[in-house]
Amino acid sequence: MRRPVAGESPEMVLQEPRKGAQGLYLWDYKCPLKQGSPCVLGEKNGDDIVFYSLDPVRGKGRQLGRAALRPYFGWDWDVSPDGSRLALIGELNHDGLIQVLTLADSSWHEISPEPPFGLQMFIAWAADSKGFFVTSWKNDSVRLQHVALAGEVEPLIGRTSTT
Repeated sequence: MRRPVAGESPEMVLQEPRKGAQGLYLWDYKCPLKQGSPCVLGEKNGDDIVFYSLDPVRGKGRQLGRAALRPYFGWDWDVSPDGSRLALIGELNHDGLIQVLTLADSSWHEISPEPPFGLQMFIAWAADSKGFFVTSWKNDSVRLQHVALAGEVEPLIGRTSTT
């Protein structure tokens, strides 16, 4: 919902989609830091995640891209600070890769982190848009690393779980 500054009645912007097979709402939106750049809505649709532009006044806009996902296990995505790209990780058809979508032309390219670092959990663009911070899990250890756009991995911190 949105409410105009002048105090008129609230208006519907976006309707929450139906629950997925696991009883979860499988959608999210993210907004870039750069003013004037549109937000992005990511919505699970069957075996795909579909990305749309999201305007705070008009709601869901044009489709920006689509990626195939395996049955839901885990994935994450983020919009670059300048609003030009988004990065997608997780249980994709190409394990271990970071998928990058250029929003202007809906083209995808892949970044292959070297060395590989296990099951990717969360991703966030670096403030300079020249890489990402990615958390991963491997051999009972949670790690945070920086991944450059060329794929170089710099380990930052790690923690081994004890049971």
